[in-house]
Amino acid sequence: MRVFEHGDRTVYRTDLGNMSATWEVGGGGVPRVLFLNDFTSGAPAYRWPNEPMPTCRTGHIAFGPQQQPTLAAVIELLPQYETTLWEHVRMEFTAAMDAARRAAQS
Repeated sequence: MRVFEHGDRTVYRTDLGNMSATWEVGGGGVPRVLFLNDFTSGAPAYRWPNEPMPTCRTGHIAFGPQQQPTLAAVIELLPQYETTLWEHVRMEFTAAMDAARRAAQS
């Protein structure tokens, strides 16, 4: 997991083979997905649900900018990634929250 600080915002990136997901922890401590990259996909890049992004690499899906889906919602939107990428995001989210709780207690 990679962690990026942007002012008061922390963004995480989960990498799994030829795929990556960029996400953040939203209100209520819920993970929200910002981007998905599947470098093996030849599908044209787009902003969900169907806005073409011709200047981006194939296999890129962007969410937002107003609202990013929760991890639970994106699993329903793109279930083909559930047992691979989304499972790793779930594990890294849990690890990040556990680390934050430990830091707050010390």
